Amino acid sequence: MYAVIATLDERTNQKIKGLWRELKGLSLSDYAYQVKDREPHITLADFETDAIEEVLEKLTGKLHLSLSLALPLQSIGSFLGSSIVFLSPTKTPELVKLHEQVHDLLGKLIASDSQYAPQIWVPHLTIANRIEEDKLAMIYTYCLKNLNMTRGRLTP
Repeated sequence: MYAVIATLDERTNQKIKGLWRELKGLSLSDYAYQVKDREPHITLADFETDAIEEVLEKLTGKLHLSLSLALPLQSIGSFLGSSIVFLSPTKTPELVKLHEQVHDLLGKLIASDSQYAPQIWVPHLTIANRIEEDKLAMIYTYCLKNLNMTRGRLTP
């Protein structure tokens, strides 16, 4: 599986990585370290293909994100039936436009039932995932008390 992700500005990136370190230090979550060099991000699309060059050709130079995009971060949340805690950015018109551009450019490469499809997409920045059941409430509470970030930026 492949994904198109939006990355964060350096300040926001460092804040999220700091939170990841704190959660690991408290033995609450090692999500950030389960994949080498994991970067904080927001996933815009996912797809399966053997023609990655085609995807790159479709996207290169065609996304209209010339300046960094404001990312209001007003809440934390979780998906029903899963053990995840995430920051939930506001779906600003600019964020929706970027997301729609990716889907328009990639077209049928993206499955219609993808959880990132425009009609059902819930933008989120994962803080912890695959959390042990007894730690989920502790992580959520820790984030409520210690995460004092209300805005970030996506980088071009």
